[in-house]
Amino acid sequence: MSADEGSTAQRWLEAELAGRAEEADRLFAAVAADLTAARAPARLAERVAQAVEGAHGNAGDPTGSRWHSLALVAVLALGAATAVWALLAALPFLGSGAVALLNFSAEGFVWVVRAVEGGLDGWAILRRVGQEIGEAVSTPGVTGGLVVVELVGVAALYALHRLLRIGREPRSKEDKQW
Repeated sequence: MSADEGSTAQRWLEAELAGRAEEADRLFAAVAADLTAARAPARLAERVAQAVEGAHGNAGDPTGSRWHSLALVAVLALGAATAVWALLAALPFLGSGAVALLNFSAEGFVWVVRAVEGGLDGWAILRRVGQEIGEAVSTPGVTGGLVVVELVGVAALYALHRLLRIGREPRSKEDKQW
């Protein structure tokens, strides 16, 4: 700020405090005009100009960084919406699932204690536990659930791989294939 700008700002404050509204408004307009006339540093102005020029240059290019940014935002929004939907859909089952898990673990602990008291060794207990797990997993509902979880995991890994590639220049032919 120059000395004149400082004195204009000082006069504006004095007029404001004294209650001279018209003079304060006129001086405020002068101070605001002086502030907007101030120039940004040359490097900053050049960077902004380059960014604006780059954004206009990539407007029709589907591989431009702007499209990558929009794709990233879209994927993140879709992921957040899916996560909220899944949480709301699973919320009623969480309470009953937690109770069932506690019941199964208590029953399993009692079964292991009785088996050890009855004379079964560790290998016999593990064989029986493996048979029960195999029977539980072989039911169609559980198998379908496992397949769905695996497919969601593969899709998530692919999406993560694509997101991490956004904005990165390919270094070799192998990188260009992905």
